[in-house]
Amino acid sequence: DETSSPLLKKNKDGLVNDSREFLPTIQTTSTDGCCGDWYPKVVLFCIMWITFGSYWVFDTPGALYDNLKDWFGDGYNHSKNLALYSVYSYPNIVLCLFGGHIIDNITGIRMGALLFCGFILVGELIFCVGVQFKSYYLALVGRFVFGLGGESLGVAQSTFTARWFDGPQLALAFGIVLSFSRIGSSVNFALTPTLASSSVPIAIWIGGATCVFSFFACCALCLFDWYGEVKLQRVREIKSSEGSFSFAQLRTFPLSAWLIYGICVFFYIGVLTFYTVASSIMQDTGPEYSESTASLFVSIPNFVSIFASPSFWLSC
Repeated sequence: DETSSPLLKKNKDGLVNDSREFLPTIQTTSTDGCCGDWYPKVVLFCIMWITFGSYWVFDTPGALYDNLKDWFGDGYNHSKNLALYSVYSYPNIVLCLFGGHIIDNITGIRMGALLFCGFILVGELIFCVGVQFKSYYLALVGRFVFGLGGESLGVAQSTFTARWFDGPQLALAFGIVLSFSRIGSSVNFALTPTLASSSVPIAIWIGGATCVFSFFACCALCLFDWYGEVKLQRVREIKSSEGSFSFAQLRTFPLSAWLIYGICVFFYIGVLTFYTVASSIMQDTGPEYSESTASLFVSIPNFVSIFASPSFWLSC
């Protein structure tokens, strides 16, 4: 019977509502005859990988400032290096606000993830070509395209995680996903300067390869998510918020939510901004560490978060 589908539900008038009126969330507590409880773990494995490439390459300009300066020549300075971060941030001033709306109401979660992951891949490949041929402005364009998907892919990643996990599992899943993303940042700071000392283009293209791998992981994730929703029908129906988003709804957010938003804003201002120049500061002041040593120091907070993030689920 069509009305018995888990994606359909009768309303108070006895009429069947379309599944678009509901936000499907994958259950992880039930088991399936052929896939069992291991299936969500496979999905989580794919979720972990989709932002690995973007986290790896995001801080490449900060980790390789001296190498890029030698590669591009005397015209390359701190201002041009920081511009590679700025053009990434410009589209995210808007996209981070509407990324969720795009996923919920326009593309859907799977197409949205592929779209944003595709922007990351294309942007990073343009950046790699720009560095390869010593074209700074082409590299700048690549970072801008990269920014079109960089932060919004994180929205899609969080949505996938919330679809497949709930209850106490959700906090652990979020911690594991964040931990794995930080591996990309940490290894980039620790390894890329060493690679760049031999060849700057090779170091840059290895970062591009991680984005290719993340894109294939995103494709696999979308396939597993589709199979889990359509074939296994392991979904529970949650009524979505009525009506479309309006800025008036911001007034209903509790104080605790605004405090969390504020913490994130000041964290980005105070910590992540420092990451962009930390390596060069350690090389030019005080003991004047080598580039590889300075980048290794910068990577320490990320290495700590690899182990610390999953452990916080115990307090949830």
